[in-house]
Amino acid sequence: RYLHDFQKENRNYIPKKKMTRSLGWKQDGSFLPGNSDLNLILPGQKTPTPPSYWKLGTIEEWSPFANQACNYPYARLVLAAAFAAPLLKRLSHRNFVIYIFGTSAGGKSAAKKLGASVWGPVDEFFHDLDGTDAGIEGLLSKMRNLPVFLDEKQATDRDQKAMDRLVYKIANGKGKLRGSWHGESSSLGSSSGECWQTITCMSGEHALTNNGSAEGVQNRILEIYCEAVITDRKFASSLHSINQYAYGVAGEAFLNHILSISTEDLLTRYNSLLDDLTANNSDKREDSLSHLAVLAVSDSIRQNLFGDIEPAAAKESTINWIQQIAEKLPSAETTSESTRAYQYLKNWYQQKANYFTHLGHVLEKND
Repeated sequence: RYLHDFQKENRNYIPKKKMTRSLGWKQDGSFLPGNSDLNLILPGQKTPTPPSYWKLGTIEEWSPFANQACNYPYARLVLAAAFAAPLLKRLSHRNFVIYIFGTSAGGKSAAKKLGASVWGPVDEFFHDLDGTDAGIEGLLSKMRNLPVFLDEKQATDRDQKAMDRLVYKIANGKGKLRGSWHGESSSLGSSSGECWQTITCMSGEHALTNNGSAEGVQNRILEIYCEAVITDRKFASSLHSINQYAYGVAGEAFLNHILSISTEDLLTRYNSLLDDLTANNSDKREDSLSHLAVLAVSDSIRQNLFGDIEPAAAKESTINWIQQIAEKLPSAETTSESTRAYQYLKNWYQQKANYFTHLGHVLEKND
C-alpha cells in the first residue's frame, strides 16, 4: 500500500519509456528502428532493446560491400528486397516471397546476409528454414515491416504441401488464431493472430514449388533459378563477416529519405516502372511484374541515395537490370493451373499410351 501510494505521488517525476512488441511502422507514422522513440521489448525481456543495438559502423564502411554486390543481378535483387520491405505499406502492396535456388556455394546465403545488414545485426534477420511454423510466424510478427531471410530449404523436413502452406502463411500476413486465456486475447479467449507486411527472401538448392503447387502459391512467390548469385567466392566469403564492419546504417538513411517522399510520388514511380515492365513482358504473370516493380522502386531510390546518381540515370539503370530479372521468370501460361494440369495429363497418357489408343488420337489431334 505504501509503495503504491509512493508511486502515485511521484508519477510525474518517474522517467517513462514507450514500449512496443514489434519493429516497423507505428501508428504515429514513425518507424523502428531508426525513426521512433519507442523501445522494443519482447515477451520474457525485463529491459528494452537499446537503440544502439541496431547500428554499427558508418555508411562509408558499409557501401563498398553493397556497391560490389550490385555488380551481380541476383545479389542486387536481394538487396533491393531488403530496402523494399518498408515500402509495401506505403504502396499498399501485399506480402510476397522471393525464392532463389541453384547449386551450393553460389553466394545465396552471402547475399542474404548483406541484405540483413541493411537494418541491423545479421542474426536478427537471417535464420534457417528448418524452424517451426510457429517460430517463423513469431519472427515475422516481430519484424512486421522489415525483411526476413530464411536459408537452406534442403535442411527442413517439410513436404511439398507443408512448404506450400508456409508460403501461403507468410504471404497472407497474418498469424494463426490460437486459444488462450492469458496475454492479449479476444473477448472469446482466443489470442488474436499477429500481422505483418513485408518481403521474405528464401533460398535452397532445389525448386520450392512443383507441378502440384496451387496457382495461389505461384501468385505469391518470385521463384528464380541461377547458377550463382555471386561468382566471386572471395567476395562472397567476406559478406559472411559483414556483421563485424557495419549494419543498420543503410536502413536508417534509406528510411529517413523515403519519409521525405510523399506517398503519391512513390505510387507514381511504382506505376511508371510497372507500366514499363508490363509493356516489355506481356507474357508474364501480373503478380510477378507488380512484385518486380516494388523492387525496382527501392533499387532506384538506393542508387540515388547512396550512389549519388541522378534520378533519370538511376531509373534507366534500374529498368535495364529489372528487365534481366523479368526475362528469367516463367510465362503466365506455363504456371497456370489449367496448363499444368493438361501437361500432367499428357505426360500421364504418354506412359499409358498403349491402353488408350482412341484418347491418344484425340489428344494428338487437339494438340
